[in-house]
Amino acid sequence: RIYYTAVILGSLAIGIAAPALGLSSGARAAVIILWLAAVGISALIVNMRWLKGVNAEVTALTPLFDSDPDLYIERLTALLGGRRSKSLRQLLAINTAAAYCRKKDYARAEELLRSIGGRGLYGVYRPVHQADLALCLFYQGRYDDALAIMDENRGLFGANAENPQLGGLLAVLGLFELAAKGEYPKALELLPEARAKWGERCRDDLDYIERLCRK
Repeated sequence: RIYYTAVILGSLAIGIAAPALGLSSGARAAVIILWLAAVGISALIVNMRWLKGVNAEVTALTPLFDSDPDLYIERLTALLGGRRSKSLRQLLAINTAAAYCRKKDYARAEELLRSIGGRGLYGVYRPVHQADLALCLFYQGRYDDALAIMDENRGLFGANAENPQLGGLLAVLGLFELAAKGEYPKALELLPEARAKWGERCRDDLDYIERLCRK
């Protein structure tokens, strides 16, 4: 509110001062352009600081993700619910969907992920969104749909294979893909490597895939 008040007062001051100072039309235009540039830059800085603060609050909820997913969802919704920022609405949907995956409610997670689409996502949001959606489909036995997502995002997933936050999920998806294609021996062959690298983070998923391959 203070920021917007300052912008309004500054604009009024320029509107009043320019004629009083007898500035030419060219000088007035230059002053207005400089003022608009300053407003734009300051707005960007204010927005970045605000988003940084919100992200810090979201990060602080992380311990609840594993210990109490329901409480995590409740507090995340209280923090981000009703926000008009598109990026924050996407963050809410993606993180809430991940919590539902943690609860093994893959249908609800898929619903949330589809509610924000996939084409308008940028940065890390897109690979996370697509990977979580593929996971939901694999767990629901909708292999054709899951494999289609794997094919569509081959390059994107490959570029993030070593990402500390996403690499484990992508390794799980790679094994799921082999299992979905009936390549059980190959999946079982690669399973120990995945356990060694991502076992602590993805133990439940890897256990599930092993059971699936040994049926």
